[in-house]
Amino acid sequence: MSKRILPYNQKTCTNCLGTYHRAMETEMFVFFVNYEESDENGQVKMYRKFSPHSEDRRLELVSDNYFAFVGIEEALRDGSETWMSPYMKKCRKLYIDEQILPLVKEYVELSEKGDLGERFNELEQEIDEFYVTLPEMDVCMFLKDKFSL
Repeated sequence: MSKRILPYNQKTCTNCLGTYHRAMETEMFVFFVNYEESDENGQVKMYRKFSPHSEDRRLELVSDNYFAFVGIEEALRDGSETWMSPYMKKCRKLYIDEQILPLVKEYVELSEKGDLGERFNELEQEIDEFYVTLPEMDVCMFLKDKFSL
């Protein structure tokens, strides 16, 4: 089978950069991640789920470059993942603990103090743009609930 089309239940795929492990799924896509590759252009492969309920079940390559990396980031930001491998869960937890939680805690602290100045707005914009898609209303309550604060 071509590298552009994989069996639906494929667990890994390889190329000259190394092994890509099935790391995360959404309703429409499967993401394979090479955990040892640090370049955003080569770290993620994004496949579309094709015919998941027919006998012709397969995955079709959508992107194997920067756009696949953006796709997995967007899925994580929106919370649209339907499945994550144990290793990806561990990586995601470390990322949340080290990158997202400090910003969220600072945002919640400023909100509770009523300090809605420039830093508060910067934090909200940064969290929404890079880490978590925020709702229009009740942002602080949403973040407290999402991150169990």
